[in-house]
Amino acid sequence: EGGTSAWSFLNSRDGILWIGGFGGTLYRVDPSRKDIPYSFLGALVFTFEEDLSQQLWIGTDKGIFVKNRKTGAIRQFVNDSQNPNSLSGNSANRILCDPSGTIWAGTNNGLNRFNPKTRSFTRYQHDAEDDASLSETDFINIIADGGGDSLWIGTSTGLDLMMKTTGKFKHFRHHAEDNNSIGGNNIVSLMPEKS
Repeated sequence: EGGTSAWSFLNSRDGILWIGGFGGTLYRVDPSRKDIPYSFLGALVFTFEEDLSQQLWIGTDKGIFVKNRKTGAIRQFVNDSQNPNSLSGNSANRILCDPSGTIWAGTNNGLNRFNPKTRSFTRYQHDAEDDASLSETDFINIIADGGGDSLWIGTSTGLDLMMKTTGKFKHFRHHAEDNNSIGGNNIVSLMPEKS
């Protein structure tokens, strides 16, 4: 049931290792126990993130599941084509909780900022008429905190730097004639330097 191949991992602050299986199985590995309990989400698990209240955010091919680790309750967020404040796409491949506690989700249809008060999302998507919009909407490969007011977003068309307060993006692209440009446009991993 759910297969045994692992797709994603998270080591939560309390030392629990969470593993997302290819077939939608969620494993909870506690080093102090011999058994490994699991549950079946019915969705391919792409990514995990833990928020400041230790809720587990699970990005899947069927939206985002949020597991309250104290009560065990699970809430699901999905795209609703009639609701512009819903998740922008159901394939949530990256989730980040920034130092302020804001949850960011990269989907197959743009970047999303979660508002916990309204339980809704603000969408950031490519707009061909706005050079300061997200460079690509189709697929967000990676999200990393840039410190302060900034957020790094890696896409298959390059690297974007977002200013969180304005929602504006600066783009970094590979240019063959420029030795100071980034080495390639398919950004799949980021490691911000700590100062």
